[in-house]
Amino acid sequence: MATITEITEAVTGLISNTTELTGLLPGGIHQQEEISRQETPAAFDADLELQPCLLIKTAVYPLPRPHKRAARLIFSFYVYQRDGIGTINQVLDQLYALLHDNSDDICGAWQIRQGSEVRDQKEPALESSMGMATYEAIANQEPAAHP
Repeated sequence: MATITEITEAVTGLISNTTELTGLLPGGIHQQEEISRQETPAAFDADLELQPCLLIKTAVYPLPRPHKRAARLIFSFYVYQRDGIGTINQVLDQLYALLHDNSDDICGAWQIRQGSEVRDQKEPALESSMGMATYEAIANQEPAAHP
């Protein structure tokens, strides 16, 4: 069974190595706290305009008993583009095709399922359009370190 770290690396690697997806994202794929000119300068073009880009965030939550050694790993994917939603929709569709119910190809996670999806939102801080999707992976927790 894969660990949380292995599943995280497998999912981000799969996304980063899918040319159909990366070709839609000239602003890149980022794992930062936020998209900003300071944190993610590659997300902006020479005129400092936002390019289509993807922000990946993860969070781990323990499962209730009796699953003593398991956890839910939540992936949140935020897709941004300056105007319109065409690229956002294409990226969200690609993420669904890559991840939903695709556990066998992603490091032996027990399950990977889409949790929610929001399309056609406005992001006032970036003056852009945004879409967001969450996926849940049930994973074997990494063993605790012993001194």
